[in-house]
Amino acid sequence: MSQLSNVSLYDLIGNCIVDGTFVQGGFAAIEKKKTEDRWQIPAKERQRQAEDEKRQAALTALVMELNAIYKIKFTFGRTPNTRGFFTAQETIKIKRNAIHKIESTFGPPNTREFLTAYETIRYVKMGATKLFLGEREWDVLEIKNDRALLIADKCIGTMPYHNSNCCITWAECDLRNYLNKEFYDTSFSAGEKKIIMTVRNRNSNNMIYGTNGGWNTQDKVFLLNIEEVKKYYESNEKRKSDVWWWLRSPGNFNQCAAGVDVDGSIDYSGSIEEYKGGVRPAVWINLIAGQRKQQ
Repeated sequence: MSQLSNVSLYDLIGNCIVDGTFVQGGFAAIEKKKTEDRWQIPAKERQRQAEDEKRQAALTALVMELNAIYKIKFTFGRTPNTRGFFTAQETIKIKRNAIHKIESTFGPPNTREFLTAYETIRYVKMGATKLFLGEREWDVLEIKNDRALLIADKCIGTMPYHNSNCCITWAECDLRNYLNKEFYDTSFSAGEKKIIMTVRNRNSNNMIYGTNGGWNTQDKVFLLNIEEVKKYYESNEKRKSDVWWWLRSPGNFNQCAAGVDVDGSIDYSGSIEEYKGGVRPAVWINLIAGQRKQQ
């Protein structure tokens, strides 16, 4: 019986897997010993030697396979040599499921849809305060559990809150319709749309005049209200812009909507809704790939 026959699978694995890295040292030692004994093996042992070499090749393949499984453990948090230890079939299944999950969420890897969405999530988790989404720059206002609130760092343009002078609230206004349809459809990639959440917005009454804020809404894209702009921008300096910009809150009556003046002060009484004001859209994005939750 050759030396190889006395080598257990446990010994092979122990010698060849170090800190999750495949090392040839164990097999090299076996090969050296076999070479030293090569001319001492009787002819009648050659057949057994050939069988041992086949066994070694099979064990080598097995150890490499187990090593791949061992590395998967660091990604998925399951520990080898326990009840949860992976079989080769489980490893293949996990890899395929991971690829399918990525592609179904962001599109094929190395495409714009994948990279923009992936980079957005990665940068937010790294603590970025600004990032690009939909080919424009956004401020990160808040990270809350598995989601983040973003607002365009500059106005995307100027437009009316509503195209006619009448009593209107955020729920029915033309600006909300534009942001959630045309703007959303044309501004974001397929991958980016998958991380933009549909959220329930509470449209409270004007905190000074008590003007009715209307129905609560479900939006993908929206404007901040008075309470939110005060929460996220604590001073006029931080709210300053080149143009005054709309908030979704009502003004002193329902033909007006509140806004933020050029100097950063909040205009609680608001402007007539058919006037053109700056628009700074806001979105919540999901930081967990492949999952959608409502706020």
